[in-house]
Amino acid sequence: NDMSRVQLKDPNEIEVYTLDWDDETLAAGETISTSAWAIEGGDSGTGTLVIDSNTNTTTTASVTVSAGNKGQVYTLRNRITTQSRTLDRSISVRVENR
Repeated sequence: NDMSRVQLKDPNEIEVYTLDWDDETLAAGETISTSAWAIEGGDSGTGTLVIDSNTNTTTTASVTVSAGNKGQVYTLRNRITTQSRTLDRSISVRVENR
């Protein structure tokens, strides 16, 4: 699943999105120490996109999201820390009935 494209999500679905930080980003021996996710953009209030949980390994970061209002585009921002760096990546999610 190419996370550089806008991801489509139905309002009723619970989706898991995973970023693989090892693909040209992490240096040899560099690993993820912490990972945090935030939602930017879109709407707020009733029905808005919700982060249910998040996990990470030493090279990947995953987030589970639910809800979202039809027609809204949300940005899921992932911030990781490694032994020496803090890095950000994002995923765009558009909510549509499927």
